[in-house]
Amino acid sequence: MVFTLFTTATGLGVTTENEISWEQSVNTPLGSGMTLFAFVGGVDSQSPSITSAILSASEKSPTLPTQVFSTAVEVTGPGGSSFPSGWITYLHDPFVSITTTGTVTGTITEGFDEDVGRMQGMSAIISGASGSLDGATPYVSQNTQWPGFAISNTHLTAISGSLLLDMCISESSNHNDHVVGTNQNKFGDILFGGPKISTSFRQTTAPGSYELSRSGCGGPFAGVTLISLALENG
Repeated sequence: MVFTLFTTATGLGVTTENEISWEQSVNTPLGSGMTLFAFVGGVDSQSPSITSAILSASEKSPTLPTQVFSTAVEVTGPGGSSFPSGWITYLHDPFVSITTTGTVTGTITEGFDEDVGRMQGMSAIISGASGSLDGATPYVSQNTQWPGFAISNTHLTAISGSLLLDMCISESSNHNDHVVGTNQNKFGDILFGGPKISTSFRQTTAPGSYELSRSGCGGPFAGVTLISLALENG
């Protein structure tokens, strides 16, 4: 199965808020076999948790029904110190109910149980997926000083032809290149104040171990978080 990045959208960063939202537009009819991913990266001194994540109608598309995202992974710092956090949610066949031709815009809204110091969100629709993760636990790397300003995960998947997705979040730093590794395709690159988010995907060909990485990120005393997960093919 070949996965295709269909479209992306980016919102505006917020500070000291417990909710973030942005718009995702698509050209309909979109059809089935699409998965909408929402990526939120933040820097906070506590451990905020997602309480709600929905796709709802905006003023531009009042016919879109409200749909609830599933949480793939949420990663926060230890609490008590500022550290990059990340939340990834997903929704399969998000616009399948819209059968008319035209542009439809929905609003992605994610709420948290406490304020997040600074955060930014983006979304991406990817075709070719079943709408389920591959069953393996998402991989997470976190540290404050990585050698050579690089960070990596070795993701093990037991499913042939799965899609690996990752999100890197770094604190304010003078190393904000976020260069992806071999065979990775970067589709998100967002600087929001000092922190930065980048996202990428990698297609697998067979079960096994695959590396996902960033170089040129973080710095002395600047934390970096890398989250990766695998999506089943459709």
